Amino acid sequence: MDTLEHVGPAKRKEFISRISGLAKQGILFGFPASDRGEAEETDRHVDNIYRSEFGTGYSWLKEHFELSLPSVEEVVNQLEELGWNCCVIGHGYVPWLQELLGLTICVWDIPEGKELVLDISRDFNEILYPYDFCSPSYRQFVLATREKVAGKVCSFPSVLPNEIVEFYAGLIERFRVGLLHVATSTHRNRNKLLDEHCALQQTREQLENDRAKLENDRAMLMAMLYAIQNSFSWRLTRPLRVLRRKFRREKIYDSGKGTTTQN
Repeated sequence: MDTLEHVGPAKRKEFISRISGLAKQGILFGFPASDRGEAEETDRHVDNIYRSEFGTGYSWLKEHFELSLPSVEEVVNQLEELGWNCCVIGHGYVPWLQELLGLTICVWDIPEGKELVLDISRDFNEILYPYDFCSPSYRQFVLATREKVAGKVCSFPSVLPNEIVEFYAGLIERFRVGLLHVATSTHRNRNKLLDEHCALQQTREQLENDRAKLENDRAMLMAMLYAIQNSFSWRLTRPLRVLRRKFRREKIYDSGKGTTTQN
């Protein structure tokens, strides 16, 4: 169950009791804890990085701050009272998680950045994952079973070998170089979009100017037509225009009549 930190403090005991009643052989709770592993410090560290970049807190951590993190000791005590045997396994080596997550959240929503994160993650999962169980751990897994399993739980490295330290340093360096390329590419794409926007804005302004000119020309033509229609010469020649239209109609009529007679 990877939800305990999102359950309100007043309902956590009830939630655990409900899960305990449903489980038959075992339960596994995974959560960042308030009393182990520097989880609260890590949340604040990551949130501050995100806030400095985007001006707002990291949404995924909002409930961590609002609800507070669960206590490993309280969870274990309750499960043991319910008849379970418990052991606790830490995961998410804090120094790595603080650095990697702090970088990841700033570029995950950028297409080029997402591909970089996935590439780094593949190398991490292939080489570094066994050492992600070193202490201090961000997330705590409480394994509760009906039988005692302490002797059956896998043992994990307690210290980092030099080659792992060097590999991680190289991974971080590659991550930072990749971030520089992402930033450059994003800046270039942003400038391209700005140029396209400016060009569209100029085209729009030109079209608006052309429309205004056409409206102005139309108004001038209408004014000229009105002036002509109300001028003395226009009124004076009106009888001639009437006679011309009458003559034209009669000519068309006679032409059509002659054609009909011939047929």
